[in-house]
Amino acid sequence: MNFETHWKFIEAITIISVLILFASMFGLVPVTAVTVYALVMMLIYGLLNVVSISH
Repeated sequence: MNFETHWKFIEAITIISVLILFASMFGLVPVTAVTVYALVMMLIYGLLNVVSISH
């Protein structure tokens, strides 16, 4: 994964995260689901960082 696609992925995660944050603020999405999603995204993001550093 080169830097360009890596950045696009981060951009997509940021947009989705903001949308989910707004949805949870208005009670459309359960807070627990948001918490789980955030933890999963942080895990994926951390793994991507490790991969991009090692390559």
